[in-house]
Amino acid sequence: MPRTPKSSTVLLAEDDPDDQLLVREAWALQQLPYELCIVKDGQEAVDYLQHRGLYATQAAPRPRLILLDLNMPRKNGFETLAEVKADRALSRIPVVILTSSSETAFVEQTRRLGAQGYLVKPPSLQKLGEVLEAAVRFWLETAEPRPKVDEYELHEYLELWQ
Repeated sequence: MPRTPKSSTVLLAEDDPDDQLLVREAWALQQLPYELCIVKDGQEAVDYLQHRGLYATQAAPRPRLILLDLNMPRKNGFETLAEVKADRALSRIPVVILTSSSETAFVEQTRRLGAQGYLVKPPSLQKLGEVLEAAVRFWLETAEPRPKVDEYELHEYLELWQ
């Protein structure tokens, strides 16, 4: 039985304002019942997760899923992923890469760093919405308890969307 979505937060680390807007629109289009919190880069994502910097005095909810772009200023997605997975308190949060790059080397590197999935941003708003819905529902409703992932189950699960 799926979990109830109440108080479930998904954190998106994305520096491009246009991509942020597209994700918001796709999120609304799919009527996803989860709170989407967007931060502008990897450094802000880590600050959010560790309640420091801009988030030191805010009660930022712990996300149940992190969607992470790779090419960001200050702290890129690889550095952010490594820091999240090295932190014992954060390491169990599933991290799914959501990026425009389909480079095999990037997929392999994120796998080694502990990402649970790798999604290439689809070309249309409708497809993006479908990919986001599938990813979110997989990690917040289907994967209970969170499995150890040897292979990119979600990547394989979502290949039909690309």
